[in-house]
Amino acid sequence: MSQPMPQDGTYYAERGNVFRSPTRTDTGIKMGFKVCVVSDGLNEEAAAEIADALNLHMQHHPDKH
Repeated sequence: MSQPMPQDGTYYAERGNVFRSPTRTDTGIKMGFKVCVVSDGLNEEAAAEIADALNLHMQHHPDKH
C-alpha cells in the first residue's frame, strides 16, 4: 500500500517517477506535477535519490522552487 501523497510542495518518488506534491495555500491548492521519469536502467532507489536531492536543494534555495 502506498503512502499518502504529501501536500507541502515537497518532491517524492513513486514507481520510478519523481513528482512535486501539491501545496496548500490560503486561497486553495497549487497542483503538483511530474518532474521526471528515471530510465529503465535505473531503479526506484534512483528516483528516491533524485527526490531527496531536490528536497535538499529546496531547503537551501526555496526561491528557486
